[in-house]
Amino acid sequence: MNLRFRKAKDRADALGQVWTPPAIASYLVDSLPHRSKSVLDLGAGAGALTLAAAQRCPAASMQCLEIDATTANALADKLKGKRHTVRRMDILTRQFDDHMKDMADLSGIIANPAFSQLKRSPRFSPRLLEDIYHDNPAPKWVAADFAFLIQAWSALPLGGQLCIILTYPLIAGPEYQRLRHLLTHGLKNLIVTTLPPRCFSNVEVQTFTLTGTRSTTGSRHVTLRRIDANATITNELAIRRDDAIDRMDFAFHALSEELRPGAEKLVGTLADLSPEITRGSFSKKEFESRSLDAFHTTHFGTHGPRVKFGNLDHGALRTARKHDVLVPRVGSRCLLHQAMVVSGHGLYTDCVLRIRVPQHASERVWRTLRSEVGQSWRLQVAKGTCAQYITIPDLLAMPLLAA
Repeated sequence: MNLRFRKAKDRADALGQVWTPPAIASYLVDSLPHRSKSVLDLGAGAGALTLAAAQRCPAASMQCLEIDATTANALADKLKGKRHTVRRMDILTRQFDDHMKDMADLSGIIANPAFSQLKRSPRFSPRLLEDIYHDNPAPKWVAADFAFLIQAWSALPLGGQLCIILTYPLIAGPEYQRLRHLLTHGLKNLIVTTLPPRCFSNVEVQTFTLTGTRSTTGSRHVTLRRIDANATITNELAIRRDDAIDRMDFAFHALSEELRPGAEKLVGTLADLSPEITRGSFSKKEFESRSLDAFHTTHFGTHGPRVKFGNLDHGALRTARKHDVLVPRVGSRCLLHQAMVVSGHGLYTDCVLRIRVPQHASERVWRTLRSEVGQSWRLQVAKGTCAQYITIPDLLAMPLLAA
């Protein structure tokens, strides 16, 4: 999201506020030491992380910082009678620097930053920015998660635990390689977890948790995970520090494992089947203006993996027929869906891609898309931070499972 160029829907939208699901909050703070003395929550919001951390570390005092007065007051009421404090504060101001001078025995910092863009703060350490941007000038506007991470890094003492939610660019974007170098060399027990696509309501953004302990030696190896909506670990692998500096997303490295030399279960690419890949004739809105029903990205969740169409004549408009496979072209909340047409023929919007291959190969394409390879491939090649999209050339290059 970039609120420099659009009007916010409401105050929460203007601030980029998105509340953390309880299961994700508990997972994020799980690395905090049980005997923590004091934990700082940056941008505490409704308090999901604070409450999860307080449950894990019953002896710790929670220090909650929140820029929005209404939200801060509501959280203060929720924590009333407990050994925790809530302060209204913009963490990018000198007020934050002064606050950190008074904090003793800080055991950890937790944060789910806003999904927004912020003006770069003059409070950022010039040396830190030099380490990250090197010979390139630091931008005037930065992502909120970058700003929160920089402030947390500046305040975190040796031995302190960092628990933060970050977006895709910081985890895998080439422009943040020097930041990842800083993290891998300054955090031990570093774990990066891919959160499920539907993790945050009404927000299309790929997110990750990053946890680690501040140290002088860093991590020789980094653990990458993927979890489901219940925060259950579904996949895990360890990678070398140098590989983590390149990028720290599970999908990319899992796919690299699948494509390692000698892997026999992958044969060729989708392009080898000479597929016909097309997007729909019109947008959803244009179809509706013509009083026509068309399969849209929202239908992947409601229609299930097998789609049945009628047999209406749609003239020259593009249709999907039996044995065609449909995949989303855009949208991170549905990006890993796919649907096989099992009967009839129907319209589909320009947010959907229709894959048509010889009938004998359609099941192979379908199995690949549903497999770890197909899921990882689409996550790896998807472009964009919020509403991600996949190009036809990237889809053509997808490796296929053996027939």
